[in-house]
Amino acid sequence: MDSVTKQIKRQYISIMGQADWAWLGGVMCFGKWEVSDVVPTAATNGKDVYYNPEFCKDLSEAELRFLILHESMHKAARHLQIYKNLHKQDAQRCNAACDYWINGELIKQDDGKRYVRMIDGGLFNPKYYGKTVVEIFKDLENQQKKGGCQTGDKDGQGNSITEGYPQGGGEGFDEHDWDSLSPEEKETLAKDIELAIRQGRQLAGKMEGNKPRMIDGLLEGKVDWRAELAEFIKQVMNGRDESSWSKMNRRMFHMGNFPGSVSTSVGRIAIAIDTSGSIWGEVLAQFMGEVKKLCAEVRPAGLDVIWWDTQVCGVQSFEQDQLDNVTDILKAQGGGGTDPQCVAVWLQENKAKNHECVVLLSDGYVSSWPVFNIPSLWAMTTNIVAPHGKTVMIQE
Repeated sequence: MDSVTKQIKRQYISIMGQADWAWLGGVMCFGKWEVSDVVPTAATNGKDVYYNPEFCKDLSEAELRFLILHESMHKAARHLQIYKNLHKQDAQRCNAACDYWINGELIKQDDGKRYVRMIDGGLFNPKYYGKTVVEIFKDLENQQKKGGCQTGDKDGQGNSITEGYPQGGGEGFDEHDWDSLSPEEKETLAKDIELAIRQGRQLAGKMEGNKPRMIDGLLEGKVDWRAELAEFIKQVMNGRDESSWSKMNRRMFHMGNFPGSVSTSVGRIAIAIDTSGSIWGEVLAQFMGEVKKLCAEVRPAGLDVIWWDTQVCGVQSFEQDQLDNVTDILKAQGGGGTDPQCVAVWLQENKAKNHECVVLLSDGYVSSWPVFNIPSLWAMTTNIVAPHGKTVMIQE
């Protein structure tokens, strides 16, 4: 085990010294990594990474670097936080979609230099270049319905004819721990990961490395805001009306998770919309369309749409049997100034309504940043990040 630890440590140092890969250095150093036989191959929970010594000892240096970068990419893209909703729909397909995306990005970044080599069993198909995890997930679903596979074109020996890289099929070579971090840890993790990527980008610039386009995408939140919105609302609401899930026992990692207690009390959702004018139009229509879909799935007791500027200008309330009509009868009110403190005051005055969470749609140009006493998510139409709660960037 000591020899494998030394091999991995040597490759960590090598990667951080490479101009083309230095941008991931901060992410690699965040959290801990250890060699452990409690996982069959390698695994991450989005923060920490575990490497099985038997799996790693026979890997070439290029394959070991690929493995390290693969796990680091799960962390950088926050796959295990953002796509938990997809994982609940189909765990195997979600794991595969994340792996296809990562492996494609690694192979593109390597650009034929062979600094990394994909491990046998890894998932890769060039058709997914430029696709999001959600798009890959949907394509895998369509292929599954058609009875197809995703191994791509191969030569007579089973090797890929694309760029000389082995082209994978099956279930991938690593495991993903979706449940061992608490909501508080995930919120802190998001900010730490963003800082690590920004620092890595600066270092890569100084080293004149080849910075992949995805860096800006990760920083600007272009990781599919719909998935992040769904993950936030479902995480809040599912704890109320479904089985909760215990933290993963690492010694049972390969066997999956186990349901915990069940609660039946489901409250309301508050949607607070900045009426300054900059977020109206197509963005608002798209956003509320996603809210309507989520309400159909989680079935809250009701929904309160709060229109605000420097004060709450109006509230439209929808009960559970009216949620299907939310997007049809919205009527914006207000339009001058932006002080979301009025939303916090309104929620406190109406706490008897039992709101489970608040989602604020805004451009972020506000005069104050209130701290809410319920889970909060800021859906921003700019790159502004709220100092409290969770932030996602809405792309039109």
